[in-house]
Amino acid sequence: MRERRRTRVPDPDFIIIGAPRCGTSVFYRLLCRHPKIKYVPKKEIHFFDWNHERGLEWYLSQFGHVPEERIVGEATPRYLAHPEVPERMVRVLPDVKLIVLLRNPVDRAYSHYHLLRRRGLEEEFEAVLETERGWLEENSLEDPSAPTNLLTTGIYVEHLKR
Repeated sequence: MRERRRTRVPDPDFIIIGAPRCGTSVFYRLLCRHPKIKYVPKKEIHFFDWNHERGLEWYLSQFGHVPEERIVGEATPRYLAHPEVPERMVRVLPDVKLIVLLRNPVDRAYSHYHLLRRRGLEEEFEAVLETERGWLEENSLEDPSAPTNLLTTGIYVEHLKR
């Protein structure tokens, strides 16, 4: 059942759901150059994964007032791999258009690794992959707590099935 809204802020028309390190930031900025699309400066709202407890009013308030003739959306790449996102999203936004950007999973994992290195990760690429492989042998992709998500994020078919 669709949750009730008590706000005049419109629902988002589109959501870019993933995947991280696949060009979602560039794509979002280019898309928002279109005159009929309203740019929302906070690209990653993370409502359907990390901020769901804040409630729908909070989420919709992130878009501000949108003139009738314009459309609005957001991009949170981690939505693709989070197991609870599809159910939450269909409950409150059953008609939203989803955009998925994918990249060669090996290139994506290596790019993700370099991002983690810039943020302080000290392990070598092969060691990080081995740690995550071990985690995957004992855990399910439904568990979003992988140590780095280098491999798990790139198993696109499983995420897209949901």
